[in-house]
Amino acid sequence: MNLKQILAAITGSARKGAAPIPLHDQIAAAEKAIRDIEIERQAAVAALASAEERRRALLVEDDAEGLRAHAQALQAAQDAVDAAPLKLAAVTDTLKGLRDRQRAETVERHKAAAAAHFAAVGEAVTALLAVNHKAHAAYEAARADLGEEPWPRGIHPAAYVGMVNDQGYEAWARHVVNELPDMRAVPVIGGVVPPAPVPAPTAKPIAAPMTAGFASRRVRADPPAPRPKTPPRAPHKRPDHVPDGHKVVTYLRAGVEIPSGGTSIVGDEMALPDMTAIALVRSGAADFGTEAAHV
Repeated sequence: MNLKQILAAITGSARKGAAPIPLHDQIAAAEKAIRDIEIERQAAVAALASAEERRRALLVEDDAEGLRAHAQALQAAQDAVDAAPLKLAAVTDTLKGLRDRQRAETVERHKAAAAAHFAAVGEAVTALLAVNHKAHAAYEAARADLGEEPWPRGIHPAAYVGMVNDQGYEAWARHVVNELPDMRAVPVIGGVVPPAPVPAPTAKPIAAPMTAGFASRRVRADPPAPRPKTPPRAPHKRPDHVPDGHKVVTYLRAGVEIPSGGTSIVGDEMALPDMTAIALVRSGAADFGTEAAHV
């Protein structure tokens, strides 16, 4: 086939009224055409060598008539060899254009998906912030009604505090289940299932001793003596040395997990990694120390 026919077969421009050829099929056709052209070029080179050898034999024989008759075949072989690189260059350019078009379409497809996810994430985070504000308001209302601590267990800010990823959610869910024992369920996000709260043990009834003249009856055991309360710890003081990449924060909320283990109390001062410190400040759980830069 000549070059025009090859290109028409690749793009389907010769198929009038037919459905357009899918882009990936055009790319496959162009790749096959390049392989066919290379095979054709090798055959043309072999044919030209054979024709040249025949011409030399006719020269030795001094066969002028044979040389004239052979000249046409020799020229055809030479034309075939000369045409192969031109075909190869044209089809290679066509293949490059098809691949560029395919890449552009792929990029646009992924950009559209990213834009859709961006919008969905924005809506989800906005909704989370709105619910967080309500949770903070409910907690502050409870504080106003109950006064100073200690409060009954279960009075705890339910607002989300943590990085927005599976690990951050898992840590927060465990903390909420631990602090709010009446929670029946915590939403499952990203395949993370927080552990269920362990119910408190209940005292088993025991039978009273049988005595003559009295009916048998069952009574409850005496409740255990209350454990002595552990005195509250003092707030952590501001560290003397703040490592690079850390910021000092002051906790404004009790019950937040801290790096040393346990949970925070109001007034704790700690040096935390930059991203953790910024997340806590933005959530309202802490504020920067006086020497830290606000974000």
